[in-house]
Amino acid sequence: SSILQVAGMGRRTKPYTICAFFNRTGNSPTGTQNHIFGDTAYTPDAVTVDLVIPSSGLLVDAYTDSGYTYYVATGTTQPGLGSWHQGCMVVSTSNIYVILDGVQQGSGSASATPNASAETWMGVGGDGAATNSNWYGLISEFTIDTTNRSVNWLNARYKNVISPATFWSATYDLTNGGGGGTFTI
Repeated sequence: SSILQVAGMGRRTKPYTICAFFNRTGNSPTGTQNHIFGDTAYTPDAVTVDLVIPSSGLLVDAYTDSGYTYYVATGTTQPGLGSWHQGCMVVSTSNIYVILDGVQQGSGSASATPNASAETWMGVGGDGAATNSNWYGLISEFTIDTTNRSVNWLNARYKNVISPATFWSATYDLTNGGGGGTFTI
């Protein structure tokens, strides 16, 4: 598996939301490090963020290396193999959340400062610095938002991407009250 490096990440400040749609086809050889995305900054006062599928659930974390302050939110649902899912980490000014398929799975405190990273790039399909944490599967729709998206907003995006026909509908061959025009999609 290869890691896509997303350049220009620089320093992120709170709040932010990072999401990706993923379809896991296998496990990392380590068995515990299935990184969907992550950056790693092993420098003082830097922050690392990751979205990982461990042996159970879904995990997001952000931690500072200075003093090893660790912020984590662990999901309760294990995303299955061979199907598409949306995984998101949402960092507000005081909390960190893990969202799977538009549903909040867990939360944790982020009241101290997981607000920046010394890394200049983020790895998609792996952790930015770890070579044994590669992703086995497909990743699509990787997004970084500079706000903390609500669960309802993320749920709507999930439903719109996974099954747009069940999320919205269009009516065609409408005419106005006086007869005349036709609207077609």
